[in-house]
Amino acid sequence: SSVPVYRELVTRFGKNIQLDILFLTFQDYYKAKKDYYLKNSNKIKIYESNPSMIKSCISEGVDLFFALPRSTNFDLFRVFPDYFLRCKQDELDTIINEQNTLLDQSSLIVNDNGYLVYAVFTLNKKETKNVINNFLSSHKDFILLEENQLFSFDDNHSIAYYAVMKKEVNND
Repeated sequence: SSVPVYRELVTRFGKNIQLDILFLTFQDYYKAKKDYYLKNSNKIKIYESNPSMIKSCISEGVDLFFALPRSTNFDLFRVFPDYFLRCKQDELDTIINEQNTLLDQSSLIVNDNGYLVYAVFTLNKKETKNVINNFLSSHKDFILLEENQLFSFDDNHSIAYYAVMKKEVNND
């Protein structure tokens, strides 16, 4: 479940500004809609969309956007010893393409001087550092402020990675 990680990040980064969170699955979206913490905040808007439809889902710019993509859940190898037998390269490629699309589309709705937070449940560098490095190399208006690999942050001993980026105004 993504609830513990987004709750921690919301508390940390979204204290005084409007926060927009996008979930890519109905399950995560409905869990978030039921979450008392999020449901009772007037500064949080929650959306569900596929990565290519973000711009049409959110019609105005945002100051803080959380992108929580689907991942390979590479951290599950600790409970499923046959994880590597189940994992298929074409599925990994599809997921990474979705993650790249999500960040590209998210960048279009973040206001100047706004923040984009990317969080995934994995420790696979292809889905974490590589996705962020590729995004930053093609989006020069964003800078990386912080990234972190979190270990065992909830009762399920989940592993998550997050990156916080800022869209800087270029006054040239």
